[in-house]
Amino acid sequence: MKTKVSSKKNRKKPVLKQYIKKSKPKLTTNKPKLVLIYDNILAIEAQKGADSSFPDEKFRHDFRGKNAAVYGLPDGSLIIKGKKRLWKNFTY
Repeated sequence: MKTKVSSKKNRKKPVLKQYIKKSKPKLTTNKPKLVLIYDNILAIEAQKGADSSFPDEKFRHDFRGKNAAVYGLPDGSLIIKGKKRLWKNFTY
């Protein structure tokens, strides 16, 4: 009896779906684009709300020498960012 020898060209490799590597979806972080509004902010004057620990009290936050900048977000919000810590942590 003769046995058939299959040629390598005609032989198909089995494809097993479980062994096929699928690329993972890339996680995209949609960081909002910041626009520099003020390069160096000097101070902020603000008043607390009626339901706060200091109702209707006025405060002045001095940022001189702290290199704080003001950035704008696309939705119109503002961010104050300093090159170093702007003030110490505190609790009410």
